[in-house]
This record gives sequence, structure tokens and C-alpha cells, in this order.
Amino acid sequence: MKKYSCFIALTTLALLAATGFGAWLFSSRYLSGYTLLLHVAASAIFSTALAIWIFLSAPDYHLIHINVIPLSIKILFWLIALLSLPLILSIAASLYPLASTAMQKTLIQCHRYSAALMTLAVVIFLFVNKQSFSSGEESSH
Repeated sequence: MKKYSCFIALTTLALLAATGFGAWLFSSRYLSGYTLLLHVAASAIFSTALAIWIFLSAPDYHLIHINVIPLSIKILFWLIALLSLPLILSIAASLYPLASTAMQKTLIQCHRYSAALMTLAVVIFLFVNKQSFSSGEESSH
């Protein structure tokens, strides 16, 4: 279950990055139309898969317990878990009519920057994980 949720989270993250950052980088406007629908649909799957993966993997990445997982990978895991909170909560908060227009723009900017930081953290996590596996270290994740 842990590997499947990780695979689904990574696949949908790639789709979310392509739709979200693609619109931002190439057209310099907000998401709209079918791209927005695809982004929203993938985000529900991503959030669920990420939560399952974090919940199931958290005991492996406990910072205090000494195991074969390097500390740098543990810190990156918890950074990803922490960055998922502003990523999800900022966009969820912008959907409610409680925030003013200026606050909604701020929440969308928070969503955008936390998405960029989380994507970067995931890329580094995967790179460091691959390096530790190829150097002969064994891990239970």
C-alpha cells in the first residue's frame, strides 16, 4: 500500500506540476478551462495518496530512532509533509467566500510558492534516495 500510494502521489504530482507550472511559466496567467479541471481532479487524488503515504511511512522516517535511513532523507520526508499543509490549506481557504479578493490572491501565491518548494523537495528527496540506494545502503522504504 505504501509503494502504491507513493507511486500515485508522484504520478499526480507530475501532472499537477505540468498543469500548474505550465500555465504559470508559458502563458503567465492563471489556470482555466480543461487544464483547471484536470488540475483540480488530480489534486484530490494527490492529496489522498500523499496523506496515505505520509501516514504509512512516518514510522520509518522517525527522526529520533536510529535506523538505516540517513538523516537527510528523514528531514526531506518531514519537509514534504510540512509543505503539504500550506499547499493544500491555502487553496482550500481560497475557495471559501470568507477571504477578500486581495486575500485570495495572497492565498493563491502561497499555494504557488509552497507547490514550487514541495516539488523541489520531492525532486531532492528522490535524488538523495536514489544516491543512497545506489551507494549500497539498504532501507525498508
